[in-house]
Amino acid sequence: MLGLINNDFELMTRETFKNYVNLGGIDYIGRGPDEIRTEAQKAKVAETCRKLGLNGLVLVGATSTMTDTVHLSEYFLANQVPTSVITIPGTVDGNVHHSYI
Repeated sequence: MLGLINNDFELMTRETFKNYVNLGGIDYIGRGPDEIRTEAQKAKVAETCRKLGLNGLVLVGATSTMTDTVHLSEYFLANQVPTSVITIPGTVDGNVHHSYI
């Protein structure tokens, strides 16, 4: 999440990902305890999405990430940010439980 807040990103290509094939995503994207909750954080993420021209943003994670997705989606709708936000459930702790997952 800090990458979104700080406009720190890397373009994912076959070349940049080749050393991570079949290792799982956490080796490539990392894992962090950060959250996007404050209005200032949401505004910075919106700025990053606009700057990069993103029409979609995929957040991978568990319950905190799912909560961030809801907060960002609501913020983006209210502030006319043209980026859709979705979550792909993913956890190393096994803490996502639901009959649909």
